[in-house]
Amino acid sequence: MAKKEFIYCTPIHGLEIADEIGAEVAIDGVTFVASKKIPRIRKRVGLKATIAEYNARLPTGAPRFFESAPTYAILRRRRDPNSRDYSQERVLVREAVAVLASSLFWIDWRQDTWISIAADNSVKMFERHAAFERASRAFQRQHAVYGSPLATVLDRRWREFNRSYFFGNYAKIRNGTRRVAREWSGILRRVVILVGQSQLARSVPEAFLLNMIAIEALLARRGDSFPDALISRVVALHGWMTDEDPEPWRTTLTRLYKLRCSFVHDGLSGDLTPMDLFQSDELLFNLLVNAMRNTHVIRRKQDVVDLAAQMQARQVLGLKARRPTTSLSYHSKTLNEGTKRRVADVHAWSW
Repeated sequence: MAKKEFIYCTPIHGLEIADEIGAEVAIDGVTFVASKKIPRIRKRVGLKATIAEYNARLPTGAPRFFESAPTYAILRRRRDPNSRDYSQERVLVREAVAVLASSLFWIDWRQDTWISIAADNSVKMFERHAAFERASRAFQRQHAVYGSPLATVLDRRWREFNRSYFFGNYAKIRNGTRRVAREWSGILRRVVILVGQSQLARSVPEAFLLNMIAIEALLARRGDSFPDALISRVVALHGWMTDEDPEPWRTTLTRLYKLRCSFVHDGLSGDLTPMDLFQSDELLFNLLVNAMRNTHVIRRKQDVVDLAAQMQARQVLGLKARRPTTSLSYHSKTLNEGTKRRVADVHAWSW
C-alpha cells in the first residue's frame, strides 16, 4: 500500500520552552513545541483539523490531545496507514531528546535534569526498607519518596549559552551552514547523542562510560593504541594549555582510560569518583567546542589524526609547536564540595 504522510506527536515530560525563545525548538527533523502553542500553529505543523475537533472525536473520559505534558515532540513521517508500529518514530524522538539534553551539558554541572517520554510518576523513587533485630521482636522501618526534580526550562539564558558553545555550531553543521565531511557530520551527531544520554544518565558509572565512548568516537580509530592515541590527539588540540607538555594530559587520560577498562572488562566501578566524571565532562565539552568551532581546519576525523602526527613530529625534531590558524579555547569550572556530595549521592541520580 502507498505510504501517506502522518504527523507523529508524543508528550515530552520534564521540559518547558519559554515564550521568549518562541516556545519551540527544532532538532534533526523533530520539533519540540510548548503544548499551549500547538493550537495556534496546527496548520503549520500539518494538522488538518482544529485541536477541539480532534478532541470531540475522542471517547468520553479519554485524555484530551496536547494536555498531558507541557511540551510535545512533533515529527512528519511517510508511513503505511495500516501500520500501528511507531518504533521508528520513537527512536527518532528519543535521539532528538538526547541531542536536546546535550545542550544542557556544562551549563550547570550535572544539575537534576530529566527530559522523558515517560510520565512524571515513572521517575519518582519510592524507597522502603526495614531492619529486624535478631535477638528480639524489635524492628525499624523507614520509607522515603524522592520526588522528581524541577522541569528543565529552555529560555533566553539557554539560547545565549548555546550560541557561544558547541550546540549552536552543531546545528549549523547539521543544516549545512558549516560544511564538513558527511562521515564526520554523522560521527558528531552520534557523539552529541551520547553526550545527551550521559546528561540524562541515572548513575555516575553510566554517565562516565557514555562520556568515554563519546571521546573515543571523536578521536580514535580502529587499531589505535590506547590510551596513547587519545593523549596525542588531545595534546594536538589542547596542548597549548600546558605549554605543550603532554604529561598532565597523559596523567588524566591514563586514569580515565584505566577506569573505563576496569568498568567494561571487569565490571568494577567502585573506584569512580565525582571528580572523574567531572574531568571527563570537562574534556569532552572542550573537545566538542573546538571540533565544531574550527570546521575550517577539522572537517573529518583524519584531520585531528594528521594534526597530532605533525605535532609529535615537530616535538621529536625539537621544533616549536605550530598549529593551523584556529580559534581554540578551554573552559573549566571549580567543583565545590557541595556539588561533589550531591553527585556522589545515589538519590540525586534517581530522576
